[in-house]
Amino acid sequence: AVALNITVTLPTAQGYFIAYPGGLPMRPGASVLNYMAGQTRANNAVVPLGAGGTLVIYCGLTSGTTHLVIDVTGYFE
Repeated sequence: AVALNITVTLPTAQGYFIAYPGGLPMRPGASVLNYMAGQTRANNAVVPLGAGGTLVIYCGLTSGTTHLVIDVTGYFE
C-alpha cells in the first residue's frame, strides 16, 4: 500500500478522483477527493497496490480539464 497526498488544482468543472489498486474487476464507488470548479483541494489516502505495484486514478470529470498532483508520502510492505 502507499500513503498519498492527492491535490487537484485549476479544475474548470466539478468532479472527483477515485484511487484504487490495479486489476480490480470494478471501480470502487468511494472517492478520495471531491472538488468544485476553481478550487484547489488536497486530501490524504492510503491505497493498496494491485499486482505488480499498480495504482489506478480515475477522474470523474464529465467535461473540462483539471490538474492532479500526487505525492507519495510513504509505503507499507
